[in-house]
Amino acid sequence: MAEEPTGNVESAEQDGNDRSWLLWLALAIVLLVIAWLIWDYLSRSSTTGTGVVRVEVTPAQKPLPRPEVDYGISEETEEEDESLTGGVPDVVGLMKADAVSTIERAGYVASVKTVYSATKPRGVVFEQVPRAGDAADPGTKVRALVSGGSQPTAAVKVPDVLGLKKSAAVDKIESAGLDPKVLTQFSTSPKGRVFQQSPDPGTSVAPGSKVFVLVSLKR
Repeated sequence: MAEEPTGNVESAEQDGNDRSWLLWLALAIVLLVIAWLIWDYLSRSSTTGTGVVRVEVTPAQKPLPRPEVDYGISEETEEEDESLTGGVPDVVGLMKADAVSTIERAGYVASVKTVYSATKPRGVVFEQVPRAGDAADPGTKVRALVSGGSQPTAAVKVPDVLGLKKSAAVDKIESAGLDPKVLTQFSTSPKGRVFQQSPDPGTSVAPGSKVFVLVSLKR
């Protein structure tokens, strides 16, 4: 029998192994190249934005500015309204009755005090608090000082104010150069009328003395 050529078989097997190793090496190189290309692509995409889907986030819409509404009120009108409601009227130089009427029409409460003055005309307001033009809330008391003329040197007699209304009694006492003090009390006399006074009518007292009057209140 002829012998098999073993040398050729081993050489063929060795060639096959070398080729397989080369194929695997080539495949590994190809995979590395592909991996590097993918990595390079992704790196470029992250820096340049190529191929990356961007999601734009729209910021919340700012509210539109509210339109200015013209109510037809000018600055001059507002100033005029403020002066009508917040300014104390000027009553200096007015007679007592006119001063009281002016203060009350402006929405304030008049408080009149008669004092002796040798330089101011009798019955004329020569000072007021608050001053004219000062801002004050409605209902604020405005005090007016009225001249009672020169102070008499001799004693004066207390006038008779029994049966008079409160305002008339106060005026009569002040005109005599005396200081009226009004008190109220329930009585059977007509409401708002003076039913008692002290000192009694006709009593001689010093100028500026206090005269107390009781004004009736109805039950």
